[in-house]
Amino acid sequence: MMNMTEATDSDSDAEFAAKGIKTPLWSGAAYSTAIGKSMRAMMTSSRLRAGKQQVPVGYSSGLELFADAVARKDKEKMLDALAKDPSILRQSDKDGWLPLHHVCALRPNYRYVDMMTMAINTYPEATRSVDKNGRTPLHILCENSRVTVQALSVFAAALGELTLVQDSHGNLPLHCLCRNSSCDVSLVKKLASGKSAYATINDEGQTPLHCLVIAEAPLKKEVFYHLIETFPNTVLMRDLMGRTVLHWICERQELDLDIIQAQLASAADAVSLSDTNGDLPLHILCQNEKVTRDLLHLMLQAHPAGVYALAKNDLSPLHFLCSNENCNADLLTALFSFDNDNSSCARADVFGATALHLVCMNEAISTELLRTMLLMCCEDSFTPDVHGRSPLHYLCMNHTVSSELLWLFFDRGHDLVRQVDKDERTPLHYLCSNVKVTPRLIEILFDSWPSAALVADRDFKLPVQYLVDNPSSTPETTALLICGPASYRHRYEFLSVNGQCVCFTQGTEVVYVQTNVAMDSKTATKVLVNFYSSQVCVEHEQKMFLRLKTAAEIRDDHFSPTVHETFENAKRRITLRSIDIAPEDHTGDATITLDYALVMEAPLYTLEGLRAEKLCDTEAVRAITTELANCLFFWHSDARMVHGNIVLQNVGQFEDRGLCLYNLSTSRELYQQRPIGSHAIALSSCPPEAARAFVAKEEFMPTQESDMWQFGCLVFQLLTGVTLLERLAPWSGSIGHEQGLHLICSLTEVVIEPLIAEIAPEFRLLLQRTLAVNPRYRWGIDRLLDTEEGASLPAFVSSEAPSHDFVGTTLQRKTEDTLAEGSSGSRSVKHAQEQLDFMKKEQAILRHTLLSTKSHLRDVDQARTDLQSKLEELQVQLTGEMQHRKEAHLEAQMLARNHQAMTLQLHTTVQMLLNLVPLARKVYGARADYFLSGALAQATGSKSPSYFPSDPASLRRHSRPVELFKTQLQNSVLAHGCVGKWANSTPPNDLPSTDEQQQLSTNQQQRQGREVP
Repeated sequence: MMNMTEATDSDSDAEFAAKGIKTPLWSGAAYSTAIGKSMRAMMTSSRLRAGKQQVPVGYSSGLELFADAVARKDKEKMLDALAKDPSILRQSDKDGWLPLHHVCALRPNYRYVDMMTMAINTYPEATRSVDKNGRTPLHILCENSRVTVQALSVFAAALGELTLVQDSHGNLPLHCLCRNSSCDVSLVKKLASGKSAYATINDEGQTPLHCLVIAEAPLKKEVFYHLIETFPNTVLMRDLMGRTVLHWICERQELDLDIIQAQLASAADAVSLSDTNGDLPLHILCQNEKVTRDLLHLMLQAHPAGVYALAKNDLSPLHFLCSNENCNADLLTALFSFDNDNSSCARADVFGATALHLVCMNEAISTELLRTMLLMCCEDSFTPDVHGRSPLHYLCMNHTVSSELLWLFFDRGHDLVRQVDKDERTPLHYLCSNVKVTPRLIEILFDSWPSAALVADRDFKLPVQYLVDNPSSTPETTALLICGPASYRHRYEFLSVNGQCVCFTQGTEVVYVQTNVAMDSKTATKVLVNFYSSQVCVEHEQKMFLRLKTAAEIRDDHFSPTVHETFENAKRRITLRSIDIAPEDHTGDATITLDYALVMEAPLYTLEGLRAEKLCDTEAVRAITTELANCLFFWHSDARMVHGNIVLQNVGQFEDRGLCLYNLSTSRELYQQRPIGSHAIALSSCPPEAARAFVAKEEFMPTQESDMWQFGCLVFQLLTGVTLLERLAPWSGSIGHEQGLHLICSLTEVVIEPLIAEIAPEFRLLLQRTLAVNPRYRWGIDRLLDTEEGASLPAFVSSEAPSHDFVGTTLQRKTEDTLAEGSSGSRSVKHAQEQLDFMKKEQAILRHTLLSTKSHLRDVDQARTDLQSKLEELQVQLTGEMQHRKEAHLEAQMLARNHQAMTLQLHTTVQMLLNLVPLARKVYGARADYFLSGALAQATGSKSPSYFPSDPASLRRHSRPVELFKTQLQNSVLAHGCVGKWANSTPPNDLPSTDEQQQLSTNQQQRQGREVP
């Protein structure tokens, strides 16, 4: 037993070391000794108590000691407790846990594998023991977050039987393992011996695959792929909630595209299965905050009809997506791409709320998100819910409401501000109670419908009372609803949805003017409220009206409209596009605030309703022409003024006054020097002289002649139904303003005469005298009406009948239809027109974005091409530099080898010279220096001195030349080493004599003779 335990320990240590797991702190010998003692004690006690299988009731002292050791994770004390009382392996605690249960629950589990082995070998029945919840030790082990394959191998003898044991909740050990964060494929393969375990369901109807995806631990892809490959049928199995595995995958916090693709590849029908609440996986995915465009597109591509599917309470995927706090424009676009009939936006739930209602409730709403929704919404999307609230009500409740959201909303739906819910509250009530309310928001909503401030709800509370009770509001904000700068809105209720707005240059200033039809609550009459961006323009127009009134009182005429009042601080916001910019180049709407206003009498109707109609009744044209000519005569002769912009929309029928001219922004007195700039005159009636001035970038001063040209253009339009410019060039409406001016500059009499020839004969003379290109040849209004003395016949036959009798009823009905107080049918038309205008504006913005993106893409491509060219040049340079570097390196190596060889050769030569010195001294004796100097002279290429002796006998005669050679050698390049040493040496004073030389030779021969034997 001891040897077996030691082998087990060594094997386990080796396995842990191979897996990178820290080995136990005790050595294998210590484990073997302790476990051996415990095993011998247990075997002895089991023999003594053979046949007694009763489990003692209650805790014994040994069991308490073991439980305390388990709580401390003290393995030594646990072994001591088992050694003292081995019977505790058969004893259970109050939860029905045996010691084996406790050991299986300890972490890290690999430290206690030997104790599990000992317990199972001693008491095999412990593996089948269950606690109060029906769990075996294998269930506990599978729930252990540090379970290993080695621990599962301990149960190998009974593993096939234990894997099919269900606890009281119907869970197999495989269910517990799949919920475990340390689950992997090796553990699953070890535990699931048969395929029946994969399809087993617990009391909640969940398979092990369900437990894997429901677990809070990160989803193991390898385990998931293994389970669906091993038993694919589990993918379509539903739990008690009716949910498949795909439902739970779509609900997980970490969404994985690969997991969903593998799921759909295994069972594509799972995407169309709904749970007990009617939720498809698409519904659950749209609620998930981690949803992405790719995931949503994948689900919709697998089941396109799911976009129309309704869950509980008639909620569609769009409803869930719009209530998701992480909803964005990309997700909406992906979903709308599968909504072929665009019906999802109009579908309401059981509470009457559409997707637009839910977007307005969403705290994460943004301008981009709302714009995307409004582009797809139809009229039914704005329908009030069961509480009578429109989307605007919920937007005003939203804490993230902003001025941009309100303006964007009003561009699409204006009437919503007038709706009241079942509590009789308007959107202004909810905005005033919003803790995030600002003065700007109050101002915008109040401007849309000022009467909302006077509406009391069911509790008889006005919006201002909610504003007072709001802890975040200030007295200045409250004053906006009582006596603020925009208090005129209490008096005037605006009837027109979008007032006419024009802009033109006045000197160096750009002037904006907007005209709105409103109802005066004091007099119950309709008025025109003109808003201006310039105070000078208001004062000028007021002065012009006063001059008309004075002239009318003097001449007892009736061509002067009545001015009621003027006021400042109007704070009227308008959205205007630049006329000079083409739609595809438009980058956005310019927001302008008009602070000045003038209130005047409103006409019953204007002649603008005849813009696209051809009056076949000649008497009606004659009546309109006569009244307008008389009005123009009053302007030129009596008031001594010119209008400057006579077009159909500036001619109105006033009660008890007939046709009158108004909108006097371009008017001036005859003696007044007041020029106007570009865009002040309508292009359809622009005189040629004005067009030439505007093309030359100059200002133009309206004259009586320019008024007569515009009068002729107006009569021509009444007779033909089109403007003179459109008759000349039908494509003129498609060109820009600048090109239109150039077209007018090119007009000649030859071009206009054929057009006048097509007109009725009674009006030809009038048009010939007014549509003269040269202003000097145009008739004045007094000559045209035959009021000058000695004048010829009038240019046309005037009419005594008023024009109102001919066109008054038709035009007045058209004017009423354009106001906001229309029938339900006209509201539908208005909603459609609003959506069309909104979509046109967004299309222009998107087109500009597209063109900008294409332009940027071209620039990027060009830059990329340039970078590639530079990169290629750099690569060529780099290749050349590398080649040069390689050649230099090879050259350096060659020089180094040459240097090394030369150094070696030099050292060898020097050594040879050093070896020659002793030999020369032996041969020549003291005259060896002379011999060596001669040899070196020959080596250096110098000529050997003639006085150098060829034999030793002549050395005595040449001692002086040797010294001379040494002197020369001291200054040469060879004066180094032994050569330099020799050159600097001093020779002996006297050379040896002949006798001495013979004696030396004899001595040398004797020495050689003695050395031979």
